Amino acid sequence: MDKYPKVLLETEKTSVFFTCTSKKNSLVLNGGFNYDEDVYTLTQDEDIFSTKYEFVVKTNPNIETCTFLVSGEWQSASRKGTAFAVELDFENRVEKVKLTFADNIVDDYIFSIQYVEADKDLYYQKQEADRKANLLAAAQIKHSTSSDLINIYFQPCCDKYEYTEILLYIPQEENFKGWTGDGRKVVEILSWSMIKKCKVPPEDFYKSINGLAPGTYSYVIKQYDKKDELLMETEHFEFRIQKPKQPIMGRINRI
Repeated sequence: MDKYPKVLLETEKTSVFFTCTSKKNSLVLNGGFNYDEDVYTLTQDEDIFSTKYEFVVKTNPNIETCTFLVSGEWQSASRKGTAFAVELDFENRVEKVKLTFADNIVDDYIFSIQYVEADKDLYYQKQEADRKANLLAAAQIKHSTSSDLINIYFQPCCDKYEYTEILLYIPQEENFKGWTGDGRKVVEILSWSMIKKCKVPPEDFYKSINGLAPGTYSYVIKQYDKKDELLMETEHFEFRIQKPKQPIMGRINRI
């Protein structure tokens, strides 16, 4: 930026003389202006469908007009109270913005608009993660165990729900990590081997699996719609079946 326009823009204490807000979600973007290069960088927020932004130039007595260049034509910015507003659209991009000063006391100030698009892959990954988290929360999965069985409880993950399938696993590959203070072996389970698959009918929202020996297990829950299309699949829920405690026998003292 030439020093003369810069002085005029800062006269009214407007060294940051703009705001930029997403029209879709009202997110206000901060920063982005490179005064040395005369470039404003509009970085799209993580929502890839947030494509329109309102760029507002705060006026002061020094700024007389504001125009913008789009598709090779200069157009006048709209008034917003005492400010100028320019729509920055990723699908119809403004190339430059020009400010003219009262009485032409200095040359027009022109700066370019640079657009940085959001990461589409990251956006869809987050959307999928949010979708799975919402389905899992709706399913309300929990379990309880006893000496040789597990009871698994759940709810439909969504309105399309028809039935549930439960897959039971035992460890297949383990990595020994050490021993606990009370002498228990600590392992990291690297992979699982399925030992049972149970289809739960639509009218039931629990499943009991019995006859389990002491040890470490896991289960995965899958829920389907009427067309047998998968709605939700969980990660492994790990659990342990403990050895039943042996009763302590008292000793009879004979006299």
